[in-house]
Amino acid sequence: MKRLSLTVKGNVQGVGFRYHVSRTAAKAQVTGIVRNMEDGNVHIEIQGNEKQISDFLKFLPHGLIFARIDSIDKKEMPRDSEETRFRVKY
Repeated sequence: MKRLSLTVKGNVQGVGFRYHVSRTAAKAQVTGIVRNMEDGNVHIEIQGNEKQISDFLKFLPHGLIFARIDSIDKKEMPRDSEETRFRVKY
């Protein structure tokens, strides 16, 4: 089990991107959070096993209608043993 912090840059706010991330998380069966950042980027934390995280990262760029991902910065972070679901933070 591992946890990643992702900063997604591009046209990712005001275009349904957080909803897309939430659906992608459900499909990949990862837990975590997604939230908009003040600088126009989106912050995501995902937690799961190697396959789940790989699936999430593989599915994320697909099915976008109005959003555009220019880059994703990834950092490993400590696991959250209390987390049980994926949430959209406002």
